[in-house]
Amino acid sequence: MTPQQSASSAEIDLSRFVRPGDRILWGEGAGEPRSLTGALVEQRAQLGGVEVFLGVSFSETFCSGHADHIRFRALGGYGTNARLSHHGALEIVPSHLSSVPRLITDGRIGVDVVFVQVSPPDARGRHSLGVVADYVRPRSMSGPPEREAIPKWTQARSQL
Repeated sequence: MTPQQSASSAEIDLSRFVRPGDRILWGEGAGEPRSLTGALVEQRAQLGGVEVFLGVSFSETFCSGHADHIRFRALGGYGTNARLSHHGALEIVPSHLSSVPRLITDGRIGVDVVFVQVSPPDARGRHSLGVVADYVRPRSMSGPPEREAIPKWTQARSQL
């Protein structure tokens, strides 16, 4: 796979990065790395049970049947998370969006693995997180990114 290609969910072995019981975080809305979240759905039984924290979701990636091996947590049933909430498969974390970084820092939203989508590196080796500059950036600074999708470079303060 070249840096200009993105991996399909079938090409990704999450067991290299995710262990049973891990708590996974990714960006909301357009920040959802759909190849990785698709692989999570496909491999959920083999991963031995994980917890995810969802921001606002608009994809069709998750359904209540996936709660067999995925514990879903979110600030609310926003977007397509409403289906999970409606079926009792979503644990609500009562808080404001602006509080999420603090909740991550103090452990109330646990994070062991961060899924991100980044651009290829620029001339200085920095990766852009694209248009998403939410609660993922501070948590994703702890290691080199794994490329999932390749958005175009955007000038933003959200760089790795």
